[in-house]
Amino acid sequence: MEAMERLKLEAPWLQELPLRWMIAQKWVRDFAHKGEQIEELLRFFAVAGVAAWRSVYTNQNTAFYSQPSL
Repeated sequence: MEAMERLKLEAPWLQELPLRWMIAQKWVRDFAHKGEQIEELLRFFAVAGVAAWRSVYTNQNTAFYSQPSL
């Protein structure tokens, strides 16, 4: 399985982030392919993977939270 396809398996993570807002702020670029979007976010957060992101960002007060569904 190629790297981009492996990243695509992490797609549920995208729901945990305020992705549309981050794109609107021009923090990250918008990609149609989920693997490419995840790769862009990993670069933004400067982590090697989603597990590393969880380790860094969910164990501190700097955690990113998605907006609650209404």
